[in-house]
Amino acid sequence: FASKALGVNLIEAATRAMKAGPNGEDKSVSLLPIPAHVAEQPGGARSSFWAVKSPMFSFKRLLGADPSLGVEMASTGEVAAFGPTVHDAFLKSLMASTVKLPQKHILVSIQEKLRDDFKPTLDKLSKLGYELYATEETSRFMDEADIPNTLLHFGESGLKPSIDDYLTDGKIELVIMLSNQYSKRTIDNYAVRRLAVDYGVPLVTNLQVAALFAESVEALGIGTSATTTQAMDVLSMQEQYEKAIGSTSS
Repeated sequence: FASKALGVNLIEAATRAMKAGPNGEDKSVSLLPIPAHVAEQPGGARSSFWAVKSPMFSFKRLLGADPSLGVEMASTGEVAAFGPTVHDAFLKSLMASTVKLPQKHILVSIQEKLRDDFKPTLDKLSKLGYELYATEETSRFMDEADIPNTLLHFGESGLKPSIDDYLTDGKIELVIMLSNQYSKRTIDNYAVRRLAVDYGVPLVTNLQVAALFAESVEALGIGTSATTTQAMDVLSMQEQYEKAIGSTSS
């Protein structure tokens, strides 16, 4: 990925550098030139594109597995995308990894210690026009913060409306579940994560990723009222290289 983002074979570059010696003593070994699109230009200008890699997971094929991430590698593939901004590249990488971006309905469940940090993102999602659904404690927090939301109950409670019904009926398009070692409802949280995966609903379990999603939707002016692809850059990797060379030479 890093080699493609830079446009240079880093394995070959490292091998040549090691053969040449720390100070380039072996003159028979030529080092690879720095590509024009990443080389610093007069005045300090550099290339103006971003590369973002998103992982792909196979939790749907692993019946009963908990779709949560830890220190072990869990992805079974990655997809890289290029764009003029980090927001453009990020959303395209998500879409390329088969994540369908939500049009309207998002379920959020935030562990208590993470709620204050995530409040700006909740505000942003609401102002962008998304209809937010929340679990009991998260809904109470959002009510106190004057963030519009609809309460959904855990399926085990037997109360209505329930998360299970909304997920199985296709009424939720994205689940943001931010839990940690302090979470009390571990079994309920697992059940929601598992149900989301089983019904093909995109699941985000990382605060930074959820925040970047909201920032990206806002930056590209997508929200719930525009067609996603209309706001996106459509240049290929090679075209991004060429564009970057042109922007630094102009």
